[in-house]
Amino acid sequence: MPHALKKYQIDVFLSPDNFCAIRTKVPTVLVVHDLAYLHFPIHTRRRDLWYYRYFMPRYIQRANRIITVSEFTKQDIIKQFGMTGKKIAVAYNGVRTVFQPISDTEKEYIKAEYTQGNDYFFMWVPYILAKMYIV
Repeated sequence: MPHALKKYQIDVFLSPDNFCAIRTKVPTVLVVHDLAYLHFPIHTRRRDLWYYRYFMPRYIQRANRIITVSEFTKQDIIKQFGMTGKKIAVAYNGVRTVFQPISDTEKEYIKAEYTQGNDYFFMWVPYILAKMYIV
């Protein structure tokens, strides 16, 4: 990675997936979505768990700036890695335009179809990875 960054004269390296080039002078922005591997290690493959435990502290230290998707994860990074929040910014995940408010008629149809007569229902659409959205 350092060779490619130098070869293409990259000004800033943005890593959206928990990876950071450690041996480079190129300013680096690391995106950290969560620290689930620390809190739910049972849901992480052994090889990946070793990788995260070994490299994440180094990536966190190396990054010039860190972007995370929630205030919770920001505080988790601060706590887990014993750092201040000075280089961490929160940028919430966006919502695609396909997600729109629905009409009252559509709400009533969905309620009738899925609630089995209850006044409420809970719809959960999990991410493919089992570790995500653990309630």
